[in-house]
Parts: sequence; structure tokens; C-alpha cells
Amino acid sequence: MLAFCVSLSTAIALGFGRFGYSLVLPAMREDLGWSYGQAGGMNTGNALGYLLGAICAAPILKRISLRQGVLGGLALSVAALWLAGMTRDFPLLVLCRALVGFSAATTFIAVASLGLRLGKNDEENALASGVIIAGPGLGVIASGLLIPFLVAENSQLWPRAWQWMSVMGMFVLLIVAFATRNLKAKENVVEENSKVQNERVSLRPLLPILIAYFLFGVSYIAYMTFLIAYVRSLDGGPREVAPVWATLGAAMLASSVVWKGALSSDRGGRVLTWMAVGGAISAAIPLWSGSFPALLISAAGFGLCSMPIFAAVSISIRHHLPPPAWNRAVAIATIIFAVGQSLGPLGSGALSDHFGLRASLVWTGAIMGLAALVALLQKKAVSKT
Repeated sequence: MLAFCVSLSTAIALGFGRFGYSLVLPAMREDLGWSYGQAGGMNTGNALGYLLGAICAAPILKRISLRQGVLGGLALSVAALWLAGMTRDFPLLVLCRALVGFSAATTFIAVASLGLRLGKNDEENALASGVIIAGPGLGVIASGLLIPFLVAENSQLWPRAWQWMSVMGMFVLLIVAFATRNLKAKENVVEENSKVQNERVSLRPLLPILIAYFLFGVSYIAYMTFLIAYVRSLDGGPREVAPVWATLGAAMLASSVVWKGALSSDRGGRVLTWMAVGGAISAAIPLWSGSFPALLISAAGFGLCSMPIFAAVSISIRHHLPPPAWNRAVAIATIIFAVGQSLGPLGSGALSDHFGLRASLVWTGAIMGLAALVALLQKKAVSKT
């Protein structure tokens, strides 16, 4: 239950703040006259904010508790979402997206680090990490069931979508604060007497995983950014958009259960490989058929295979590195992922301007397939038992 309540913070910071943009994008683009390059540039601003947040997270979490990191990041997300609904100025909107990205990174790193410590064994930690990381699925479902209808009749109503997400975030902030009130003040701090507290642990054993994670960041963000725009390009209205996006969120939510056993037993890169393969296939499905059932299958498959990637990397860090290195490793992995996400929207957006939105699906499938191959190079961790 604690893991579930903590997951609500990622539902807002990521499910609303990061992924909700895909739902609002078509209305914003129509109302503000953006190109796909500009639309992708908005998410690049978000990704750069995410990158800055990832860089700053480790130093911040050395001075405050994980609970404080979660609540502080979530509060910033709520404020930035509200501000996004208060302006039509492109640079200010980019700034809001950057603030959302910064808050999402700090929230995610604090939440992911906390998830590694909630269980008593590998299976419990895998479940806790999976539940927490699947939290964005809740946000995707909630936003998908309402936002398409908020902006369907008039594209100029898109500010209401951001403000609605902010109000929901305020309620979640209260819930998370109450649920985590009994956590120790320094839940994230390794014991002062640890001999390896200040050692610089090498991340070289995780190099294939980290490269694959980078490629995943480059690829998956294109699908998440332009999926709804692609559905709208096929003359899909809110009755098509809402089920597709909600299916994506439901699959994200179910992913923690689907991959629970594999995550707890895998000590190499096999699970990550299968996730990347599944994501690549799911992204390619709409290229074969733009029918409504095909879009639902694509969204379900991508949700199942994309969100657990975060848990897979977190569990790999736990298997390969000592506990004092976990926070730093999660932060570095998030930085690497953020760099990938910064490049993804620019590349896929530019291609979409020249070749249409199908290019974003090709981008996702091809690069995700490469990530699967790289993950195969990951060596198994030595058992601790």
C-alpha cells in the first residue's frame, strides 16, 4: 500500500506532467499554429529540464530525505502544470515544460531510490519498484478519460487541461504526504559508518544496460509525444483518443504484475531486451494498419513493454552495485535517459514535418530494436548468495 501511495506522485509528475502533453498537443498546435518541429521542441524543453533535474537530484538527496524529495518535486510539478495553463507565449510554455521536466526527474529518482529499499528481498523489491514505476499509468488513464473531451469542442480550451491536471496534483500531494508521514527522516541516507560510503563505484559493469537505456530514451519519447497526434491525423475524435490513451495507461499499470517474476530473477539484460523488442513491434503495428483495433493493440503492447524499462534498470543497478552506490547510479542512469529524451523529440519532430507522423513510429521502432541488441551484451550479475 505504501508503494501504491508513493506511485501516485509519479502519476502526476510523469503521467500528467510528462505524458499528458501528448493529449493537449493537438489542440495547442491547432490553436497556436505550431509545426511538428515546434511541438517536438516543447518536449525537448521538457527533456532538458528533466536532464537538469537528474543532474541536481543526487546532490539534493544527499541533504534531504527521499520523502522530502518526493514531496518537493511533486509540489513543483503541480505549480508548473498550473502555470502552463496561464500563458500562450511559446518561450514561457517551454519554460513551464522545463520546470515540469525538472520536477519529474527529482521526483522519479527519489521514488525509484525509495522503491529499492521498501522490500525485504529481491522479489519484494522488484514488486515495490514495479508498482511505483507503474504509477504513471494511473495518470495516463485519468488524463486519457477526461482531457480529450475537454479540448474536443474548442482547441482554445487547452489551458483548462493543464489546470485540471494541476488541481488533481494538489489532492495527490496531500495523499502522498499523509501516507509517507511515518517514513524515517533520512530514509535515503546510507549509514555514516559505511566503509564504502564515499567510494566511487564504477558503473562499467552496467555499460550495455546504460547504452540501451539511452537508446530507449531516444526512441520511446517519440511514440509518447506523437501518438495522439497520429490518431487525430486518422480522423480520430475524443471517442477514439480516450480509449487508446487509457489503454496505454492501463497497460503501464498492469506491467508491474506482468513482468514481476522476470524482473526478480533476471540478472542480465534479457528482460530489457524483450521489453525493447515488444516496444519496437508495438510501435510498428500502426504502420501496417491504422484501424482502431490496431491502435488499441499498439497502445497496450507499448504500455506493457515501455514502463517496466525503468524498473528493469533499477533492479539491474541493485544486482550489480552495492547499496551505497544505488542513489548515484539511479541518478546517472536518469541523466543518460534524459539526454536521449532531449534528442528524441527533435529528431522525430523534424522527420514528421518532412515525411508525416508515420516517421515518428518508424523512429521509435528502429531505435528500440537497436536498444534490444545492445541489451543482449549485458553480462549477468554475480549472485550475492
